[in-house]
Amino acid sequence: MAAVQRLPRLGPVVVGVDGSESALSAVLWAAEEALLRGSGLFLVHATGPDALARYPFQAEIDESRRTGRELLDLTAATVSARHPDVLVVKELSDRPPSEALRHAAALSGTIVVGHRGPDHPGPAPGRTTLALLRHAHCPVELVPRHGPGHGSTS
Repeated sequence: MAAVQRLPRLGPVVVGVDGSESALSAVLWAAEEALLRGSGLFLVHATGPDALARYPFQAEIDESRRTGRELLDLTAATVSARHPDVLVVKELSDRPPSEALRHAAALSGTIVVGHRGPDHPGPAPGRTTLALLRHAHCPVELVPRHGPGHGSTS
């Protein structure tokens, strides 16, 4: 009797959400990947210390976090409308973005990021992507601007 070889279980799919078109492409790609794996999709919005340092008043920090929660809710609704069978978990983190994504993925997940965030207009990958590629202990998927497949994300 031949031994059955089991493939390692793939962990969760973790994706950064920042409101950019690039992030939306990454979210849609990540949702497809989670569906194929039969795993959960973790949406992470990070408001790390650098982002929060821009706001001198607590009310502005609170507003930034409220906006982050709304962005996560809207993104989760978009995913659920397209893929109702995918379990979506939302996380609002005060960590820097690359650290928040690594923490959510731990050692068994896959991190998915868009090519660049809203504050990085150039053609090269942004600072979060570069930090993840250097420091993540799990796979990192970089999704091109136009998302899954060969064209639009619609």
